[in-house]
Amino acid sequence: MSLISIIIGVGFSFAQTCPDNIGFEKGNFSKWQSSAGSVSINDSGKNIVALTELAPINGRHTILNNPEKDFYGGFPTTSPNGSKYSVKLGDDGTGKQAERISYEIEVPKTAENFSITYQYAVVFENPPGHTHDQQARFTAKVFDPTTETYI
Repeated sequence: MSLISIIIGVGFSFAQTCPDNIGFEKGNFSKWQSSAGSVSINDSGKNIVALTELAPINGRHTILNNPEKDFYGGFPTTSPNGSKYSVKLGDDGTGKQAERISYEIEVPKTAENFSITYQYAVVFENPPGHTHDQQARFTAKVFDPTTETYI
């Protein structure tokens, strides 16, 4: 079994209103891009994550709105910041699956300070016999489209 559960809540800080549905407050994935795919290992032992942008997959991209406890971790499945919604990526299945969600934010050119705050909880299975490169992981990245680099 390959267990990957990621629960995410998002906040936003700048002297303006939050971007539309950044915190999933509509109870759906509008304005978010979702992707799914698989992970393989190339000849030199490096992970290759192949993702395709597509509609959210039921059971792998899940909006949570019940203040329940996570089955494995025992923590709340909604954000402690008061948000009504969170997102769970992944499922309890096996098969080298990968999920991603992304949201494009335009930072105002006049902004001297800009921040994005997100809260997350991660539950990974650690099956025996897996190398470090085969372990489940969570990654958060910020991409600068002007320089085409991650910052």
